[in-house]
Amino acid sequence: MSFQEKLDELKGKVVLGKYKLDKDIGTYRETISYDENEESHVTTTKKIISPIPVVPVCLYLNMDSQVEKVEIAFFKRGRWKSVITERSVTSSQSAVLKLADKGIEVSTNTAKSFVTYISDVIAQSIKTIDYKRSKSVMGWVDGEFMPYTDDIVFDADDTYKYLFDSFTTKGSLDKWIAETTELRKVQALRLAMGASFASPLISLVGENPFVFHLWGGTGTGKTVSQMVAMSIWGNPEQGKLTRTMNMTANSMLGTAAFLRHLPFAGDELQTIKARWNNNYDDLIMCVTEGIERGRMSFDKMNEVRSWKCSFLFTGEENCVKQSSGGGAKNRVIAYECNDKVIENGNKTAEFVRGNFGYAGREFIKHVKEVNVSEMYKSRFNAILSEADTTDKQAGAMALIMTGDEIARELFYPDEDPIQVYEIKDFLCSAKEVDVTERAFEYVLNIFAQYPERFDTPLDSNGPKSRSEFWGKKQGEVLYVNKNVLENIMNKNGFDFDACKKKWSERGYLRLNSQGRYYSNQSLHGQKGYYVELIPTAQDIELKEDKPNFVEVPEDDLPFTMDD
Repeated sequence: MSFQEKLDELKGKVVLGKYKLDKDIGTYRETISYDENEESHVTTTKKIISPIPVVPVCLYLNMDSQVEKVEIAFFKRGRWKSVITERSVTSSQSAVLKLADKGIEVSTNTAKSFVTYISDVIAQSIKTIDYKRSKSVMGWVDGEFMPYTDDIVFDADDTYKYLFDSFTTKGSLDKWIAETTELRKVQALRLAMGASFASPLISLVGENPFVFHLWGGTGTGKTVSQMVAMSIWGNPEQGKLTRTMNMTANSMLGTAAFLRHLPFAGDELQTIKARWNNNYDDLIMCVTEGIERGRMSFDKMNEVRSWKCSFLFTGEENCVKQSSGGGAKNRVIAYECNDKVIENGNKTAEFVRGNFGYAGREFIKHVKEVNVSEMYKSRFNAILSEADTTDKQAGAMALIMTGDEIARELFYPDEDPIQVYEIKDFLCSAKEVDVTERAFEYVLNIFAQYPERFDTPLDSNGPKSRSEFWGKKQGEVLYVNKNVLENIMNKNGFDFDACKKKWSERGYLRLNSQGRYYSNQSLHGQKGYYVELIPTAQDIELKEDKPNFVEVPEDDLPFTMDD
């Protein structure tokens, strides 16, 4: 657009008043003064606001933060450009200097007159200047979905501009459907696409974010499967909608907050394991809470970022372990790739690099026409009735199945719907999610691995044929040294104090005569604190010797619990 064409476009919308724009002079205020003695003598002066033409052209109301922003257009090097910034920036002599980084000519010498100019023009044009709704994040707002709407403008700064530009189209939807129809015959890829389709549905049904994790050895096609799942929405190339997990926690949460209701795809999860204390639990809980902790600046509370999206991760190892907390296990659907997910990874990757982005727009249109809540509820209830699992696991899988079903109706009508029996093996049972249960199984397995540390008696010269003495088997009771038990549990991510109450309630731990979780015992003349466990329900067999326990008063112990 030429200089004059832009000015013509703004006529009737932007009122400049006493200010002028000239492509050679810039932005200036013209002042006319008269000689008091000679009325016919007129002096005209030009006060330069900026050496280039600069003008406010539109106001925006951000639908998320309710912050008002202004678009500043400027003519430089023969063409018009524009910057969208908060009104507070153009209202402050110090803050307005930030616009210099965007190419607008403003300095400490002109900042005062520049701020006055912008304020005057907006005030003069308040009833006529364009006023639009805007968003700086993706997803739902007032029934519309960003970026698939022409009624809402993207107003974020350059931080996520590259990501926003990735939500574009290329190639052919028909070709994409034909290619993915074949790829979806592999269950892992179909579920990955289902997790991607499910992301915009999470906020609609009031569920929490979840993680879908494809894991296994190299060469199985995990990364390319992720690219296929992200080609639904836009450019799936690495660094675009698919990104490496080698990023800081703040960067990860910032990206999730920007995507808001669109899926987050992270490749090679193991690359950040060390940053999370070699444990993925904190990471999983952090991303699936859907909100970051509040951040304080020196004078105010910063806006708390939030998101309601699915997280598609790949990795060489399962992100949930035996010692993982119940919260982490509950929020992950993990799929182990034992066989190849995609036969020709290079060919498939090249295909989705050339065909992407159309399905997302069509999917969102169709979502508006169906009863998502009813579809979700029916699948949620079916999972709970047919599978041994938890509400959270059922919720995550029901979202995947709902996303898949909407996509099936729209793009793949010849496919059969996913049935519960096909996916229930990927759900954690209530027992697997229960940390207390898993901790008890773990310690009993450890004890079964070292039976000699329970069944070899002491003699006058000390322990025989072992370096440690852990306790004694007496009937159905396994007496375990309290320090030994705590150390074994702590080294593997479990906590005795967190488990002891439920162990007692379930009959796994016997209280002593005073109702305590441990007792003072003398075993073969060695005094100490022992926990009485009941392993019989776990079918753990330890060689049983004749018991030699004597309960002793606490005062007779060579140490106390406070030592």
